[in-house]
Amino acid sequence: MSGPLSRILLGALGREGAVAPEGLELQLEAVLGSATSAWPDLGVERDDFVRYLAARIPPDEDPLAVLAALRTDDLYLACACAAGDQRALLEFERIHASEIDVAAARMRAPPATVDEARQILRQQLFVVRTGGSKGIASYSGRGELRAWFRITALREVLRLVKGARKDQPLDDEALYDVLSPADSPELGHMKALYRAEFVAAFREAIASLTAKERTLLRQQAIDGLSVDQLGALYGVHRATVARWVAKARQKLLSRTRRSLMAKLKIGAADLDSILRLVRSRIDLSLDRFLVLSRDR
Repeated sequence: MSGPLSRILLGALGREGAVAPEGLELQLEAVLGSATSAWPDLGVERDDFVRYLAARIPPDEDPLAVLAALRTDDLYLACACAAGDQRALLEFERIHASEIDVAAARMRAPPATVDEARQILRQQLFVVRTGGSKGIASYSGRGELRAWFRITALREVLRLVKGARKDQPLDDEALYDVLSPADSPELGHMKALYRAEFVAAFREAIASLTAKERTLLRQQAIDGLSVDQLGALYGVHRATVARWVAKARQKLLSRTRRSLMAKLKIGAADLDSILRLVRSRIDLSLDRFLVLSRDR
């Protein structure tokens, strides 16, 4: 006889009304008992976890056999992380964060790369992208969660070491174009007159930021993450993230300005005149333009 958990599982598999295989209900109860014992502080609803399991069982396979092969305790933690449970995210970090250090050591990556990889992986795994899902949901449970994350971390660190990220020199040009949209005739005039100096100053300013500051600006300006999404990603209040972004933004602006003054060999007043003339603006929030202004 089908029990409530069996019916939920079979329904999620598209087998509504089917007779449950003998022992399926007991197996699901055992899976839940083991998972909640392993993770007693996580708030995953029983029905939700059964549906999460169903999504990892091929529709034409025996659910009893598949469940027996899955790492269901690991899937329970992944399910809680996918649901945004802060306790689960902290547990994941506590248990698996060292895999990033191991990956970085194998690639001989510098400390800044380790910090950047950590933030990128948090974003990839735990932040929903437009029209997509959280990366943690791609963990199938067929192997150990630690091994799955180790491979994921190795791939990301390798990409960073090879320079395949948006804050490399080639992609700084893309970042420059995003932050300084090219559709303004006035900005086009400035680019024509001072392009080499302006781009060099902007790149130097980006390079002077910390890895965290560069990541924050890229996540907001290029990846399109909102303050609320960034707050969830870093596990802090949105107001805290807003302060971080504002500080990084101001540092980028002031250092670009100082560098540009040095390259053009002009004073602050002359630079202000040029900036007023062309009204160059840098868009960091995607919803308003910020005017370059004198350091205060």
